Amino acid sequence: MGIMPISNEAVQTPINHSELSELREQLIKFDAWPEAGDQYLSLIAHTMWDRAATRAKDFDWIPKVAEDVIDGVDIGLQYPSFFQKLLANSELRGAFVKKLHEVS
Repeated sequence: MGIMPISNEAVQTPINHSELSELREQLIKFDAWPEAGDQYLSLIAHTMWDRAATRAKDFDWIPKVAEDVIDGVDIGLQYPSFFQKLLANSELRGAFVKKLHEVS
């Protein structure tokens, strides 16, 4: 009998590099890419950030953070928890990039 994971949380979700690249490009476009953003990206494959559960409340932040991006705010500095979840969660990232396209 092999060892079975206790739950699905023990299995990491593959990182979608094209989505991360699109997010990075959008934030650079508005001069809102965090100074340490590339360091975060290099670490993400070695972390368990994807286990930080997103909540409905995280999606409520999207309009405010998107407006700040348009104003050139460093969201890694201003919203560190949101930025971490943005890098790790494909659904949150997709909704955020979609909102950026709407407001820009």
